[in-house]
Amino acid sequence: MDVPSREDALKWAAKIAAACRCTQEVRATAFDPELEAMLGKVAVDVGALKTRDRR
Repeated sequence: MDVPSREDALKWAAKIAAACRCTQEVRATAFDPELEAMLGKVAVDVGALKTRDRR
C-alpha cells in the first residue's frame, strides 16, 4: 500500500489488523522509477483493453 507517511501506514495497519484479527507488518520501501514506469504502462495497457472491448 502506498501512503504519504509512516504515520498513515501505521493507521492503515491498525485498521487492517482489527478487521483481520491478526498482526500487521509495516515496511518502508524505496521508490523504483523503473518499476513505476512498468506499472504505469500496464495500467495504460489494461485501460486500452477495456476501451477496445466497449466498441
